[in-house]
Amino acid sequence: MKSVQFLIKTILSALIIAGVSEIAKKFNFLAALLASLPLTSILAFFWLYRETRDLSKIQNLSWSIFWLI
Repeated sequence: MKSVQFLIKTILSALIIAGVSEIAKKFNFLAALLASLPLTSILAFFWLYRETRDLSKIQNLSWSIFWLI
């Protein structure tokens, strides 16, 4: 089960990166907008919650991200 989740995470991340690079070929501004969104953080929150159902872990991660930015 964990290997399937890891595979899904990897494919989703690769699709986002490939999508942004393809969009950049025609629409630089839109690609820049998508690339600048905190997609990594949002995906990390989603996967962490889905796997643990622990809101305190999400809160700690978001607080750490805030201070690192």
